[in-house]
Amino acid sequence: MRILKERLKTQSSKKQYRCFLEIVLEMTSRFTISVSESVQTIVHNGYFRERFAEDEIYYHDVPEVWAKTYYWGHSNFWWKQGEERKRYKLPPLKPARKNKLERYMYIKVQEKGQNRFFASERTINELIKGELVGNSYKKLWEIHAINYNEALKKYYNHMGWEPYIEQQ
Repeated sequence: MRILKERLKTQSSKKQYRCFLEIVLEMTSRFTISVSESVQTIVHNGYFRERFAEDEIYYHDVPEVWAKTYYWGHSNFWWKQGEERKRYKLPPLKPARKNKLERYMYIKVQEKGQNRFFASERTINELIKGELVGNSYKKLWEIHAINYNEALKKYYNHMGWEPYIEQQ
């Protein structure tokens, strides 16, 4: 993972690297996938390599949309849910992470750039172990929730933002 981190940091801008990390955070907090698996999924996706330029449309969508696209695949029409999936005879989607009370934290990573992230404690620890972020952080806020969407609702409320609505 260290070699991958160095390659990403040297071959991408801070904006690109930040976007990459935010997609990893989304994937690992939402789905039954590790940081390592998430990184490999993104890096081996041709669309990511081709479209990840400074002025690209890639930045016009939120990391949640990219995480769902990488995990489920664009051709699976993941944005079609419930009855709409049945109407179009689409196969069921791979499962998201099961509901389980987890600790989610808003942290400030103590490294150059002072990056701030909101993710599950498990994901934060995996990022540190994989050396994708610095190994020292300051916890700014935490919450326990049964899934990532519920955690995001509480986080948005804490930050004083408009209510969180899942991307479809």
